[in-house]
Amino acid sequence: MPVTRSQRRNRSGASGRSDLTVEERFRKMFGTKLSKLFLAVYLFVRYPWDSPGRLTAMRDIKQKRVKDEAIKIQFGGTYLEYGLNRALGAVEPVCLLWAIKDWRDFAVEYQTSQPMDQEVDTVMPAKYREVEEILQYKFTNKSLLMMALCPVGGLRPVGSTLERLEFLGDAVLDVIALDFLRCQDPEDSKVGPRLQLSVSNKALQAICLETGLFRFIRVYCEDVALEDSITAAKASWEAAKQGFPAVAPWKQQHLCKTLADVVEALFGAVFLDCEMDMVRVGKVFDEIHWPVIGRRLAPVDAWRGLA
Repeated sequence: MPVTRSQRRNRSGASGRSDLTVEERFRKMFGTKLSKLFLAVYLFVRYPWDSPGRLTAMRDIKQKRVKDEAIKIQFGGTYLEYGLNRALGAVEPVCLLWAIKDWRDFAVEYQTSQPMDQEVDTVMPAKYREVEEILQYKFTNKSLLMMALCPVGGLRPVGSTLERLEFLGDAVLDVIALDFLRCQDPEDSKVGPRLQLSVSNKALQAICLETGLFRFIRVYCEDVALEDSITAAKASWEAAKQGFPAVAPWKQQHLCKTLADVVEALFGAVFLDCEMDMVRVGKVFDEIHWPVIGRRLAPVDAWRGLA
């Protein structure tokens, strides 16, 4: 039977992937995730009033310029051998990152251009401290923490919603998690699926529940169902601590996505507050992410009653 064009294409793609060594796969993944991170930071800083949907569309268009496998491997290899600045220098000519050559320039530009809401909540200072204890990170700008805990729909300006922090935190978390997986096992041939699992909505939801971060989510909207679900989750969490059965009210898709969004937004908030110090963000990852997800090869049911 003659081989169809589709079959030839599939065979070619499969052989291409199998030709890569484990190290080359890591480099390719780092190249992909780093270009996503650089573009996310660039767009976040450059367009402070744009919605996350528009930022995502612009990022995807620019990232198509980094579709060649060899370029991704080169970017990733540059990062692994020389660090962020050299990798940024390699990505910039391809993605046209407005002549940014030094990683610290992003932090400087952010400080001078962001119209972030500087409100400090005086009603919840004790709760802020408890969140900081969970993260093992003390915020300089409390408004970033406040915005990360305010779900979509909150009465906030477009430039200061959880969605923008989530857009940024998603890209930061990908690189931090991949870096951690490589340090754990540089010969891991299944790093792709493991990375996908460790940053999935279900994994991030488990982190939000198991660490108790969901107790501090602030609902500034008329989403009664969401507010009721969070209230029920808090009651169930407290009951489980006392040894009573958990009723798992977070099976609802709406709440699951909200919990995952909050974790991504918190990583985005820490990233901005520490002046984009990836090492410092990595320490927060060590505190709340890996202790929950790392002990599970496939983080599926990370908390009693979650399934």
